[in-house]
Amino acid sequence: MIPLRSVKSMRAVQVMMILVANTSILQATGCDRASAVKASDANAATQVITDTFKQWQAGSTIDDLRDARPPVYVADDYWFRGYQLNAFSVEKPAETHGTNIRLRMKLRLVDTKGKESTHSINYLVTTTPAVTIAREDN
Repeated sequence: MIPLRSVKSMRAVQVMMILVANTSILQATGCDRASAVKASDANAATQVITDTFKQWQAGSTIDDLRDARPPVYVADDYWFRGYQLNAFSVEKPAETHGTNIRLRMKLRLVDTKGKESTHSINYLVTTTPAVTIAREDN
């Protein structure tokens, strides 16, 4: 059973991701209010995901990052379910995707039963107006 605090935390992350996605859509359709949103920086996004995944390796939780200052909002099912990150690398360099940056990451994970697996996953990283990291397949 997932603790209520974790469910609420995941919901907050999902709401933040929807807000960021809607901002991107508004900007793409030419709405004036969204035109103030700047595209994320590829170098900053690469640094953010690297620093964040190092924290995952060290045992930090999604809640820890959300509560940090400045907060980092992460939406990743493996991390949320308690998988350990043993190793990671950037498999495909950063590319602009709307106002987000897309990076393909290679992850070596260990599930809660100790089974190892390797995954190649596209992540969307936003560096402005908030720092967010979300699996593209979520």
